Amino acid sequence: MELELSDWDEDLKADPEEEYQDFIRALKRKQGFGLFFVVCPKEKEENLIKNVIRDIPEKKIRNLRFVDAIDNLYKKIANLSDLEENNILFIQGLEYSLYQYELKTSGNINENQYDNYRNVPRILNHLNQQRERFRDDFKISIVFVLRSFAIKYLIKRAPDFFDWYSGEWEFTLDSKDVQDKSRQIILTGEYEKYIKLTPQERIEKILEIQELLNVQSQDLDNKFSLFFELANLLFAAREYPEAIASFDKALEINPDKDAAWNNRGVTLGNLGRNSEAIASFDKALEINPDKDAAWNNRGVTLGNLGRNSEAIASYDKALEINPDKDEAWNNRGNALGNLGRNSEAIASYDKALVIVVIALGLVGQIQPIQEKVNAIASIQLPQQLVSEPLPLTEAEQRFFDNPALPIAQKQRFVYGNLSGSMLLVASSAWQAHHPPELCLVGNGFKVDSIKPTLLNQSVKARWVSLQDGKRSATYWFQSPQGTTDDFLSRIWDYIAHRNKTWVLVSVLFDSEHNPDSAEIQTFASTIHDAIHQSLTSAVSGQRSAVSGQPSAVSRQPSAYFIQKLFGLAWP
Repeated sequence: MELELSDWDEDLKADPEEEYQDFIRALKRKQGFGLFFVVCPKEKEENLIKNVIRDIPEKKIRNLRFVDAIDNLYKKIANLSDLEENNILFIQGLEYSLYQYELKTSGNINENQYDNYRNVPRILNHLNQQRERFRDDFKISIVFVLRSFAIKYLIKRAPDFFDWYSGEWEFTLDSKDVQDKSRQIILTGEYEKYIKLTPQERIEKILEIQELLNVQSQDLDNKFSLFFELANLLFAAREYPEAIASFDKALEINPDKDAAWNNRGVTLGNLGRNSEAIASFDKALEINPDKDAAWNNRGVTLGNLGRNSEAIASYDKALEINPDKDEAWNNRGNALGNLGRNSEAIASYDKALVIVVIALGLVGQIQPIQEKVNAIASIQLPQQLVSEPLPLTEAEQRFFDNPALPIAQKQRFVYGNLSGSMLLVASSAWQAHHPPELCLVGNGFKVDSIKPTLLNQSVKARWVSLQDGKRSATYWFQSPQGTTDDFLSRIWDYIAHRNKTWVLVSVLFDSEHNPDSAEIQTFASTIHDAIHQSLTSAVSGQRSAVSGQPSAVSRQPSAYFIQKLFGLAWP
């Protein structure tokens, strides 16, 4: 929906100095209560306030800055101890109240939501309802310093409050500053940095990009790149529908960018829209047939649809282009395992492992397993989980018949409405473990799909659909420091830390379940916490054995960590 701007948008003065002097005159003239609205980029806020203090020395001025969402501005102002001593109060950061609210309801602020009155942010309801109290109780000029999107929210969704304005002004970056700031974001924007941002930092970055996108003088190349970065940032925040919308905006500007098509496909895949994802990967490959990441991602998505033979063909294309792409060898192994071609699957996994080891320069550091390894004695399962021991199957015995001497426990369990079998394998040696889907295939199960999933904040796992959707399974690898769903990450940790104990947790349910259900998440938390307690009680006894060992590796291949988190290659 095209936003209808109020009349004052058209009357904004073009000359920055004239605009500023008009603002100063209005503040000097105003006595008692008044509402002023200023659109200002973050970079100029502090200088603006300093300049006003300098240029109106006869008035006492202070500011009230927010960095989190608030619901009641009246109370915040009323609680200021020195309010009566001041003539002008600057309010900064009100946009965080808008963004936080929209984040809960839709994930992203965009123009289509300005007219959505069904979910008016609480702060705007508060301003509408309390405007008489502001006027009667605060004999002061209140200056709201806002981002451009926020003033539009006030106009559309707090009209009663906004109608009492005494004036509005806009101070923008000049054209050169806009281009310089845009290029800085484009050059420094990296997906791996985005996934490490705190929610507060992510809000700041999104607001910063949106503000630049609203500048009319923005050139098209920068505009494409800003939409692209915004999409990557939203993807890192797991706001997938909004990320797709931003990729679409970028591709409207330049449809010949294969990276945008590829990343759009990854995002669609994370929403389970696999057919659309494949179409996006096909567009990327139409533009750049030598893009190995897109071939790999296409293979993963085909595998999620159960089209394993086609997936293998895509992985083979990726490996023709880049024979050293370890994640493609790993994914190829998954697809071969799904087809029951176990020996070929193991050969693919071996290729992936060799590439990782060579890439890290650690060929000499993977040494034969000694007869004695560090492993915890036995994992104590929680009392609310009713269980009884089960023998290992022949396939499982073959997997664990190696010199690594793992401790393997298999239990039949009942937990509320959940039931099934659970395999726990504890060892400090990576050779004791394996991708659990191989055991499932070895035990005669048909694997429909394998997807990374976050069972809760502590458990990064893989969720496995079996037997044409009739059964479910899940697995993860757990150490005292955390969890991973990726077998090769387990190997890298061994290379770096050697004696740390890990536990493979592999659960096969008797029926189909939803990984997002509260019962599954509670079950995962219960198992995770029990294993964590066993690991942490054992780790103190292992520290002395590790202390004399050199640190084998201080770096890890970043590309694979993206694949580790999402199962797909992100360029």
